[in-house]
Amino acid sequence: MGLKAGRNDPCPCGSGRKYKRCCLPKDTVAEGDAVNRRRATDDLRVSLRRAEGEIIENLVAFAEKRFGTTALDQAWSDFLGKENLKADPNHAEFGQLFLPYFATQWRPRSGWWPRALSRTIADAYVKETGTGLPETARRFLETMCLAPISFHQVRAVEAGSSMVLRDVLLEDERTVLEQSASRTLRPGDVVFGRVLALEGPTIMSGCGSVVIPPEDLGTLMELRRGLKRRLKKVDSDVLLAAQDELRAIYFDLAEMLAKPPEMRLHNTDGDPIEFVTLTFDLKIPVREALASLQGLSLEPVDDILAGAEQDPDGTVRRAEFSWAREGNRKFKGWDNTILGHLRVEPGILVADVNSRKRAGRLTKEITKRLHGNAVLKSTARKSLEEAKREAPVGDGGRGRKESEELMRQPEVRAQITAMMQDQWKRWLDESIPALDGKTPRQAARTKEGRERLEALLFSFERREGGPGENLFAPDIARLRSELGIK
Repeated sequence: MGLKAGRNDPCPCGSGRKYKRCCLPKDTVAEGDAVNRRRATDDLRVSLRRAEGEIIENLVAFAEKRFGTTALDQAWSDFLGKENLKADPNHAEFGQLFLPYFATQWRPRSGWWPRALSRTIADAYVKETGTGLPETARRFLETMCLAPISFHQVRAVEAGSSMVLRDVLLEDERTVLEQSASRTLRPGDVVFGRVLALEGPTIMSGCGSVVIPPEDLGTLMELRRGLKRRLKKVDSDVLLAAQDELRAIYFDLAEMLAKPPEMRLHNTDGDPIEFVTLTFDLKIPVREALASLQGLSLEPVDDILAGAEQDPDGTVRRAEFSWAREGNRKFKGWDNTILGHLRVEPGILVADVNSRKRAGRLTKEITKRLHGNAVLKSTARKSLEEAKREAPVGDGGRGRKESEELMRQPEVRAQITAMMQDQWKRWLDESIPALDGKTPRQAARTKEGRERLEALLFSFERREGGPGENLFAPDIARLRSELGIK
């Protein structure tokens, strides 16, 4: 059995070079280099985190020794924008967001801080430490003090190693060494914190606990637009001066995400959903009423009568039809829109619609078409919540099973897939509120439009799942290709 050469041994081929640089299989070399790069990156990240932790720990200890808990309590009150609070180490924002702010950027109110100790904890620490502070630690501390807090959108993730972050306000992009957050954050997420651009590597120092979803990116873009209108240039100095305002915006977004406002559902006309039942006293026979009301439906009166309940002598006892119109204002691919449902019986006409506005329109139509032969007797209204509470439970399990069986049929799946592909193709040319009223194709032509568009696609991706899992979900890769977005 021959001896196997080690990576650093002379190559057996006699070239005189090391085995790893000569005849070692290339895939083995590449694999080894990747492992070494990953190990070096991890070591660098750990050393930077250790340096950051030591600096903050020293600054906090210095402040406590010099001023007791007074400075910490006042800083905590300023951090949250309130008065006379006691610092709370159990608060979600205390360790990651507050302590870096307290140590390097908090500025006490005028009249409280001893003028001789300069402006911040870090300034006072450097002044008292003097030349005793190592040069590496001094540079690291200076970087921490000058790094502004901002909102950063995750653009790409290498789980357990790094993330690509784009500063939403400064509009620049950096790769950040990060282990834990890179395992949980997804492209499109927005985080609030500071990025330390050191000599070579980049890390985050001070990050909020609340992750802002991509659908809220528009709020931050409006903030950026407002800053640009007021100022000639938005740079790090501007963000440093605005740190209190930016933190207040973050807390407002966090509160909104924790307690989202009650959603108001709307029908395709844009009216708030409310179930309205109109009951009329009917003074003419059902067949005669149907002849007058037929214009409200897209069905011929003969088709309505074919499905009606009739006595042997032809007297209509009960007939139902939908109030409908052709097309749809919101969904251009729809052939028609169902506006309501009417039921006609001897002496009574009952109409159900899903908004007050439609109820008013239908009342006028019925009154006009029946010429006083229908008199509104009562109007009953139910909110969506009330309707849900009063709905019968039924055999939900069996219904789901039947639905699942139906969806497994190849013909049904093919039909739904074709229908959804057609709908998403039309979506490319529809006006979208989240894109400032522009169509996706229009938005893709501008830098800001593409930013909004990508946030919308990120939101689709995580909400709907892939097109293979959910037949109604868009094919994000196809939409990106159509829009020219990588």
